[in-house]
Amino acid sequence: SMMTSIWNIEGEDEVTNQSAVLHTFDEPGVYTVSLLVIDELGLESHLKSYLVSIVNPLPLPVLTAYEASIDGVLVTSPSENISQFDFWHPLASDGGIFIASGTPIRFSAEGSRDADPKFAGMTDSNPSSPNWNGIVSYSWNFGDASPIVDGENVWHSFSLPGTYVVILTVRDGFGTGDTNQTQRIVHVSAPPTIQDTPLFNDEIDPMTNVILYISYQDEDLMNGITAFRDTDVLSDSDADGVLDNDPNQPLNDGLTLYWDLDPTVDSDGDGNFQNDWIEASEITGLSWNESGTYILIARVCDGTDSCTIKAFSIDVRDETEVGPRSLSDFELSDLIPSDSSSLWVLLLVALVLILGWLVMRQPNDEEAEVDEQPTYDVTEIQTEGGMIGMDQHSAPPKPKNLDREDRRSRESGYVRPVGSRRR
Repeated sequence: SMMTSIWNIEGEDEVTNQSAVLHTFDEPGVYTVSLLVIDELGLESHLKSYLVSIVNPLPLPVLTAYEASIDGVLVTSPSENISQFDFWHPLASDGGIFIASGTPIRFSAEGSRDADPKFAGMTDSNPSSPNWNGIVSYSWNFGDASPIVDGENVWHSFSLPGTYVVILTVRDGFGTGDTNQTQRIVHVSAPPTIQDTPLFNDEIDPMTNVILYISYQDEDLMNGITAFRDTDVLSDSDADGVLDNDPNQPLNDGLTLYWDLDPTVDSDGDGNFQNDWIEASEITGLSWNESGTYILIARVCDGTDSCTIKAFSIDVRDETEVGPRSLSDFELSDLIPSDSSSLWVLLLVALVLILGWLVMRQPNDEEAEVDEQPTYDVTEIQTEGGMIGMDQHSAPPKPKNLDREDRRSRESGYVRPVGSRRR
């Protein structure tokens, strides 16, 4: 056949002699597609036209949230000069990020773009750039009652522990603009909790060695949240194809306890009395030479440097004022001899006391005789009202009237009343 087909797609060049045409529209809109057929005699068919409506696809938002560090230390003051920073990705077990309160986080929408095919691979947020990504606005809602912030890259820190949802909204430039959102959960680490009870319930004696230890726990672990940090977001150390999810550093697999044994002394001589920390889960062999009240400070931190500090007071007894201790003040350790010879003496005294007690418990003759008396088992007592011994008896017979013979009889028991005769 010598028939000729002519395809016209609005905005594109003619396509001839093709029975089917595959075409991708780079932009949304309404397009006219027409087909004309010419036979071998040069006669044209009626023009067949179609209207093709291409809807605007929603833009593609991309959200990243990183900590910034310099020489392995987290920064506390954000800067737009990001070339000086190494970025870390603190990840929680549920896919959110895990940070300490007050830590500045760089939230970035880099990589977001208009979903139109012509913007594929475009990365520049400047509309004047030939590499423009098609996004005209970015807005951030951090979920902590702070104002909404506009910008492709913003810094934000959270002041209170808790779980927040950060929402990024992007708008493309087609017509009035279509929007799309993405979100990220942020866990702001809860500081560890330390026991509320005192270190010691009572005063301690001067020169008495004590052991310092406290109980503490990680609230995030109690809530089922575990976390780690990727300390190199440009390297895929676990080779899973994702650059920023490598578990390089655990963040809450354990807590660290520090002690300041005397906050009135600058132990390291740096002029700061508040940083003389000793890392130890417990302190042994600690004692005080003089009586008084001493202050110790405990500090417990997790991997995000979220810490709790608590002060404890210790009262050291003044034996010259208090006098001898009462029996209730003694502990078992005070009664145990420190050398083996004294221990044998103590055991001997205890043995004599036990034998004496056994001898004293032997019954004498009177006790043995009482023990041999028969006993009776009373299984039940029935009463008919009243108290036993008062109402369970018969009344005595009513006395009869005595005649003259009865009154004179000795057997009647009659006693003549004493009286006086009238004269």
